[in-house]
Amino acid sequence: MAKLRVGSEASGGGGNVGGGGNVGGGGNGGGAMHLKRKQQERRGLSLSVIAALIVLSLQLGYGGQTVTASSRRHNRDRRYLAAGGALTAEQRLEKALNESLERAVVLQLTEDVVLTKALTQFWGRIHIKGACAGRRCAIDGARKFPIFDSLRVAPDCHLTLENVVVQNAKGGAVRGKCDVRAIKTHFLNNDGGAIGIHLGLARWDVEGCLFEGNFASHGAAIYSSSSGGGKVVDTVFRKNRATHANGGAVYIDDRGYETRHFRVFDRVTFDSNTAKESGGAVFMTAFNFDTRTIFFLATTFKGNSATTGYGGAVAFESLVYARFCKGSTIAGGGNKAGAGKGNDLALLKSQYYPSHTVEFCPNIPSGLSLYVTPDPNVNVTVKAHCNGCTPPSS
Repeated sequence: MAKLRVGSEASGGGGNVGGGGNVGGGGNGGGAMHLKRKQQERRGLSLSVIAALIVLSLQLGYGGQTVTASSRRHNRDRRYLAAGGALTAEQRLEKALNESLERAVVLQLTEDVVLTKALTQFWGRIHIKGACAGRRCAIDGARKFPIFDSLRVAPDCHLTLENVVVQNAKGGAVRGKCDVRAIKTHFLNNDGGAIGIHLGLARWDVEGCLFEGNFASHGAAIYSSSSGGGKVVDTVFRKNRATHANGGAVYIDDRGYETRHFRVFDRVTFDSNTAKESGGAVFMTAFNFDTRTIFFLATTFKGNSATTGYGGAVAFESLVYARFCKGSTIAGGGNKAGAGKGNDLALLKSQYYPSHTVEFCPNIPSGLSLYVTPDPNVNVTVKAHCNGCTPPSS
């Protein structure tokens, strides 16, 4: 009765039960209930539509846009542009590094980049190409920041630098476990070294480059503990310094078990590099009992020094097979080692079985200053030998 009364009052006069007021008779009481049901149905439908829209928006992404690589890039662009105006050169570089996770990126620089903060760590494949008119574009760490840093490993990440200057880094210019390729690029005055590749199978390929004035505890131009191998062609290493240890310009510490990859230096000049300990220009060692092979082809060593250690130009430790071919010159270039301990070349004992084979083609250089660790367990062969002066492809 209460429900009927409420419905009757809502319908207007003549709606009481009795006295000609039968339900539906003159008072339209049934019409009121029908209207209420319609309103309830409409409210239920509206709630269903809203719920469906919420679910759909969650599936599509905020704002109804599908969350794709394109929309993520668009959102990043909005973040970069939040302060207004076009992207700066630094922001373009940051954006390219981020996008390398999703796709291979080629970034063409037309102006210098001077860092105001540390760049994001890059994850994928990126090629940075300088296109400044009449000169190399500079990527400058402002003596405050590292420049290129990656957490991923080869072959998932690959950095190519072409026709740029990478300079003034603090904490290293390039470091990580990625493949690195440098073409017509200058690495200048980088604190923490120019290229540092750590563990794994990453490789380094360098062509037509200059490494000058870089400094690190060891391996100021190239430091590699990868077993992926590397090649350097038509390049100059000048005045790089290992401030605490070995390898003024290049330090190779092969820590893997992959021995089929080689290190090749072809038409390279090592000039006035310095190590506090051994290997003023180049130091090479290995982590286990497998022999590592290194080639020097038409390569010149002059004015390099090992301040307190051995091998003013080159020092080898552990099991190394070295070949100096095609007119390489190591003797008579003014290289110096502490107390004259192998001004040109030192063959050293390590914790692993020490065995060295060094071949010169066409002849063992006249006046070669050679030091060998005075230990009967050190097995050393130095000879003139021209077979095998062409490195296998690797």
